[in-house]
Amino acid sequence: MDVLAFIAKDITFPVITQEELDKNYEGKWDIYLASGPHLHDYLQEMNKEVLSKYDVMSLAEGAGMIKVTALNFVDANRKEVNMGYHFDGVSLGYVAGYFKKINPNWSIIEFKKIYSDWDAVYDKKGWGTIYLGNHDQPRMTSSWGNDSPQFRELSSKMLTTFLLSMKGTPYYYNGDEIGMVNAKFDKIEDYRDIETLAEYQRLKNTVGVLQQFIKNQKTDGARDNGRTPFQWDTTKNAGFSTVAPWLNVNNNYTTVNAAEQEKDPNSVLNYFRKMVKLRKKTLC
Repeated sequence: MDVLAFIAKDITFPVITQEELDKNYEGKWDIYLASGPHLHDYLQEMNKEVLSKYDVMSLAEGAGMIKVTALNFVDANRKEVNMGYHFDGVSLGYVAGYFKKINPNWSIIEFKKIYSDWDAVYDKKGWGTIYLGNHDQPRMTSSWGNDSPQFRELSSKMLTTFLLSMKGTPYYYNGDEIGMVNAKFDKIEDYRDIETLAEYQRLKNTVGVLQQFIKNQKTDGARDNGRTPFQWDTTKNAGFSTVAPWLNVNNNYTTVNAAEQEKDPNSVLNYFRKMVKLRKKTLC
């Protein structure tokens, strides 16, 4: 359920100073917006009136969810939702205060601490999730590994090992299981995401550094990098459709696709399957 933590609003729309934001909400608007009045009343009502009537699992996008309040959402005794996912991990990859600017200086120590700390949150109650990519992120292998032809497969396998050997429920975005990478479009006309297009227009109307912006989207956090069609095979449009898709297919589809990887026992796809099998039969 998208941005579930934001469903409760203070309809008086109070003025929040930067000082108040820093003091009470770690300086982050998403934490403030996730702290609305009656939020948990609404979630408990939704569970009672809707979710509890079906054999379903509920997952909340947890923008604004922080460690000290996470159990309020997923503690089974509270009857709200089953799981929520935090943004601390993927946020490490960005430079604060910039538009989707990739942070090249994050450290493995920081990375490890984030996931260790979140594991501790669910040590006694609740249940966590873990992911490195989704429809709002660039491709996992491009962000957290090395997507060059030389290291793409190794990076994808390394990240799969991490995700599928950790505590919690792992979430995979389609294409990550075959090691798809950023689309790296050369023209603004190739993009469809309103976030990228709006920022391009803002720059066009102000500072005008457009070519650098387009160049940055190839490696920075443009969401369309992760939204290109799944690469099934080497046929037109990567076998995704017989007509032009909403987004152009990544140019590397002739070498990175599911059909080719089915034939290779050492492919990224088959490594993913081996890790899933290991996870299922190994109680950690």
